[in-house]
Amino acid sequence: MPASNAERQKTFRRRLKQRLEAAGTLASLPDRPKIGTLPATKRWAAMHTQAMALLTTSLDEMQQYFEDRSEDWQQSDRGQAFQERLDAIEAAKEVVAELAEL
Repeated sequence: MPASNAERQKTFRRRLKQRLEAAGTLASLPDRPKIGTLPATKRWAAMHTQAMALLTTSLDEMQQYFEDRSEDWQQSDRGQAFQERLDAIEAAKEVVAELAEL
């Protein structure tokens, strides 16, 4: 029996919380520097980590959703559009990963 939408949302939120806790980013972001001309490197790094956790969690959940659908659905226009969104999230993850390396 497939899980209800509420159960899937609950599972998603639990996994997201676990990933954020594992990354150490559940606490608030570091403060901005007091002097506006100083870079906020730690703050930005924390934001990139949060972004990566969110993208990873949503991608995992969306891939599972896609795989749970029938092959007919996957080949349909809706399935192909959904696959394009998955590809866009993959691309976004690559961009965030590059930012984290800078």
